[in-house]
Amino acid sequence: MVSGLIPADITIRRNHFNKPASWIGGPWSIKNLYENKNAKRVLIEQNVFEGSWAAAQEGWAMILKAENQSGGCRYCTSRDLTIRRNYFKRIGAGIAINGAGDTGFPNDSLSGRIDISENWMEGVREGQYAGNGRMFLVVGNAADVRITANVALSSAGCNSFLTLDRPPSATRLTFTKNAVQECAYGVIATDL
Repeated sequence: MVSGLIPADITIRRNHFNKPASWIGGPWSIKNLYENKNAKRVLIEQNVFEGSWAAAQEGWAMILKAENQSGGCRYCTSRDLTIRRNYFKRIGAGIAINGAGDTGFPNDSLSGRIDISENWMEGVREGQYAGNGRMFLVVGNAADVRITANVALSSAGCNSFLTLDRPPSATRLTFTKNAVQECAYGVIATDL
């Protein structure tokens, strides 16, 4: 691996990430509020993430993955990420974690050592903020993922609180002390 090509030691604190509802149905390619494809030692805390809906993607507030997007970044990784004490509102879906990325190009490093704790999600999949309604998705054999003490509220009803898909979806996944209001499914584990 070539040193110095992975952004590291990043803190994102006390910001407001917002896409206004006036953008819904507009001419723009609307995607998620935050996406991490290649970084390590990242702390994201005490932020507000607002306004995400299904358009060019499925309405995720956050996507965390190791992505060799064009075939020239086999070293790309998303490791040592801490997502805590954030407030998510008016979102189509919560947080997606993909260990290997999904472009089909080989990658030498999987996403891992991800801690998601004490976050509050509200207004999930409600009204014009449509999306797949999943709170947490873990795929691509992400390693050492800890999802603890998060709350998700949705009067419209979410799809699932935890979805594990494309086995192996995770290695050493811990999912504890989370609370959700009215999902169609609690945990979905496809082919697992």
